[in-house]
Amino acid sequence: MNGYISVENKKIYYEEYGDNSLPTFLYLHGGPGVGSYDFNLTQAQRLSPFIHLISIDQRGCLRSDAIEEIEDFSIQNLINDFEFIRDHFKIDRWGLIGHSFGGYLAVEYAYQFPDVIEQVVLECPTFDMLESLQSVVKKAEKLYREDGQDKLADRCKDAYNYSEQELFSIFSEISEKRDQVYIRSLNPLFFNDIVKQSEIQHYDWQKQMMFQNKINDQVLKQPVLDKLTNITCPVLLIKGKYDPICSELQTEEFLNKVQNRTVVICVNSAHMPRHEEPEYYAEAIQAFVKNTPLR
Repeated sequence: MNGYISVENKKIYYEEYGDNSLPTFLYLHGGPGVGSYDFNLTQAQRLSPFIHLISIDQRGCLRSDAIEEIEDFSIQNLINDFEFIRDHFKIDRWGLIGHSFGGYLAVEYAYQFPDVIEQVVLECPTFDMLESLQSVVKKAEKLYREDGQDKLADRCKDAYNYSEQELFSIFSEISEKRDQVYIRSLNPLFFNDIVKQSEIQHYDWQKQMMFQNKINDQVLKQPVLDKLTNITCPVLLIKGKYDPICSELQTEEFLNKVQNRTVVICVNSAHMPRHEEPEYYAEAIQAFVKNTPLR
């Protein structure tokens, strides 16, 4: 089932899978702003036998109404939207599945509304966007060294010492390497193929640009690392072994601060385990939801 939910003056697109007698989970996509299309394509049918899945394109993303340049827009708008959607479906408590920036949102949502969250699944989350960008640049350095491009590698080597402005400048320069940074076991351009093969208009895919313009500065200045301590519900961290976004530093912080947690490492993945190891990803969530051992 799919459709739109009107929240304030915005229509938010959703898709619904699985029987509503099963544990309900809300999927929060990353990007920021990329939408839920690719997740539904790969995981909806795998997950729906054991969870009731509601996935959305967040306000201002993909098939939902765009954010206009003149609008005020904040992280809090998104958190409020999630609560509105929960009420719309008449759900008392539910779980969250968050990828990358969606993991950041999941932590913020669970921090603000702990009484409505049963479980949280975090796939390669960022808890500190600035540190994630630094980690991406450092991984690009390694790839440039391997390619013999020492000049570009030297530009990346001091990622943790650059100012925010310098870091963004370098991040733009390494755009050719970013797909390789994020992907381990698939063609680095696989997501481009998903976009091309979808029936979604180019305009809709481009909505994420305005979304990012509005939200990025807020996310960079408001890491959620300190809020991890307050997350007491069961949490599953699915981490790609080669993922730079959920960096080693952030993973260590997660392990130190979240007591009720399970960690699954996808050894053939970087930032996209749901695509790179789709069966194992679904099995990990099933084991977590049912509280059974993962094979």
